[in-house]
Amino acid sequence: MDMYEVIHKVQESYPQINIVVSRSNPETRRLTHYLLTATTEIVENQWGIPEPVPGTSMEIADAEIDAVLIPLMAFDLAGNRVGYGMGFYDRFLSRCRQEVQKIGVSFFEPVPLITDITSDDVPLTACITPQEIWHFMH
Repeated sequence: MDMYEVIHKVQESYPQINIVVSRSNPETRRLTHYLLTATTEIVENQWGIPEPVPGTSMEIADAEIDAVLIPLMAFDLAGNRVGYGMGFYDRFLSRCRQEVQKIGVSFFEPVPLITDITSDDVPLTACITPQEIWHFMH
């Protein structure tokens, strides 16, 4: 899924919102976040994911983020999700403020139940699909 399509739509519809984009570090398995501006340089990483180049934009702390758009492979009716592996988003979300909005983006509707959830998995607040917006209570 090209999250930059979603980001550009948000920028067009809500120009007053600051958008932050992340860069992954495979060695530490952490995400670093940068304010997306007209001068932010974006390049593809080793997995073909577009990411900001450090130094081309201001770094933003996890605690300053109000909402996160999360690409995912699947989610269930309770808001549990299956990502793309390696736990980047779970580690990042666990460092965010409790009230941060965790919004999944999926091409598919939810499955009834994901059974292999662990204590490290962070559930979604909502999920956007082509057909519906799902909201979850936790």
